[in-house]
Amino acid sequence: MKKIIFTLFISLLLGCSDADVVIEPFDFDGITINKCDTKDILYKIKSSEILFVTFPIAENLKSEETPANAPREIILNTTNKVIYRVYSDAANATVICNDIPPASPFTQTEWNAKAGAKIQIVTTKKLNAANVIEYYKHVITFKNIEFSNGTDSFVYDSYEFGEYRTNP
Repeated sequence: MKKIIFTLFISLLLGCSDADVVIEPFDFDGITINKCDTKDILYKIKSSEILFVTFPIAENLKSEETPANAPREIILNTTNKVIYRVYSDAANATVICNDIPPASPFTQTEWNAKAGAKIQIVTTKKLNAANVIEYYKHVITFKNIEFSNGTDSFVYDSYEFGEYRTNP
């Protein structure tokens, strides 16, 4: 009996390795960017996952085009943040937009982007047939962004968060 227990213990010990942990980066391609009504938060929701960014929206999503090859840049810090969360069940905007989030679903995992990464915004205008501005298109991209949950991390050299439109 001791041999069986010893063999099982060694098998478990050798079978578990931190090198086997695989971090799966998120994928929000094709998901529309939304904005909280009363907060400077842009977000994407995919079932139980939310990817959101906080920064002064009015200052950075201006109704003016950015010059070619000169995007607006925002440096991540304690105010400007990018966060990825996985919830216990299907998530909705109330979990990040309300001052007091609902009790359910609750956050199961949170990955915070480390300070120093950049948010780049390229703004162009869309004209209608009468040559009147219909809307401004803001393409938001994260540059050199590293996400960490305190134990593990993953990096994107460039991650296109997506396109957000504002009225003129």
